[in-house]
Amino acid sequence: MRNRGSSSFVVACAWFAGISALAGAERPEIPARLTLEQAVSIAFTQNSDLRRADARAAGTAAERDRVRAPLLPQVSISAFDALQTVNLRARGIQAPEIPGVGSFLPVRVGPFSQVDARALVTQELFNVPLRHRHRAANARVESAEAERVNAREALALQVVAAYVEAQRSQAMEATLRKQLSLARQLHTITTDRFQQGIASSLETKRALQQANNLQQSLFEAESGLTAAKLQLANVMQAKIGSGFELADMAGFYNTAMMSEPEALAAALQGRPEYRAAQAQVRAAELELRAARSRRLPTLSFAADYGQSGRAPFQNLNTYRLQGSLNIPLYLGGDISAETRQQHSRLDEAQAFLEDLEAQIETDVLTALSGVASARRQVEVADETIRLAGEELDLSTARFTSGVTDNTEVVNAQDRLARAEENRIRALFNLNLHRAKLQRATGMAEKAYRP
Repeated sequence: MRNRGSSSFVVACAWFAGISALAGAERPEIPARLTLEQAVSIAFTQNSDLRRADARAAGTAAERDRVRAPLLPQVSISAFDALQTVNLRARGIQAPEIPGVGSFLPVRVGPFSQVDARALVTQELFNVPLRHRHRAANARVESAEAERVNAREALALQVVAAYVEAQRSQAMEATLRKQLSLARQLHTITTDRFQQGIASSLETKRALQQANNLQQSLFEAESGLTAAKLQLANVMQAKIGSGFELADMAGFYNTAMMSEPEALAAALQGRPEYRAAQAQVRAAELELRAARSRRLPTLSFAADYGQSGRAPFQNLNTYRLQGSLNIPLYLGGDISAETRQQHSRLDEAQAFLEDLEAQIETDVLTALSGVASARRQVEVADETIRLAGEELDLSTARFTSGVTDNTEVVNAQDRLARAEENRIRALFNLNLHRAKLQRATGMAEKAYRP
């Protein structure tokens, strides 16, 4: 019994492992050297948000086709073969009775056969509400398409932000490795001088403490880099792993700086969610017109042609042409209620559009301010690194010549480390705000996935 249970457990584990392997195989591989363009392209292959947006757009297009269908000719074929009896009096047929004899027509006729087969064509000739609803459905399709593009823009920004964060972690890890190498060199030089009786034990301990602190910071940076890469892989919806390098370490994308009016105009023209909101307002306006136009008369046409008789080969060709005019007089308040409902939806859509316009303006101005500030930060950081490097060279020269102890060198290394960290932070802010500016103007996919 135990063996059977153990076998079942192994089979179950193998089955689940196989399912997991199949599920994992669906995720794409990450190349050994990953560029930002590759990261965005991989994310676009099978992202679940994009698939949902595509499904919503397809569903909205199908709904538009359903709304359009009643405006097109309706063609059908019908046929039946019936055996029936008929109550003539129920049909209003009753012959006068003869005294003493009674009626010469029976009350019930049949059973008899009836065969009928014909084609039927109907067409709406004048129906204003249906035409307004069709135009509203077209506007909703336009809105859904814009929302689909907006999902792509949002995903592009999400991938860029994750990539830039991994860039920052990788740059920080590389900087700490360089700083640790300098600290170890200083410790080696100090140890040699101590053995020669030139340096003190305090200097040796100070240099070793500096190296140990940087080693601990490097361990933390390595852990942070692994976490950032795993998060990037998750955002890309690729195979989860951190065994890849980021190829675009410079991370500069020459974004042309625009003035505030130019950026706002580009955003209102390029932001897909703004176009979607405008389309929703148009759809609400057309639905309101459709509700109001229900008071108008409608005109339709119907025609059928076929054969009718007592048996399949005993029939006559018959047809019917019919025009129908429907004038609504009173529908129990349904038209006025629908009008109020559609008016409230229009007010809601217009309010959302106004709020979105204010949010877009906020996004653009915030991104422009962030890019300008980050540019200045990078310039200051570059100058600070240059000065800190010169200070470290001079301090090292003074220490090796015996003018001073290694305190100046340690302090210079700390200042250089802070300057390099500030530059990494400034580059991170610059790249992130550039991505936000591209997103704010609706050009994220075009910028990062040309």
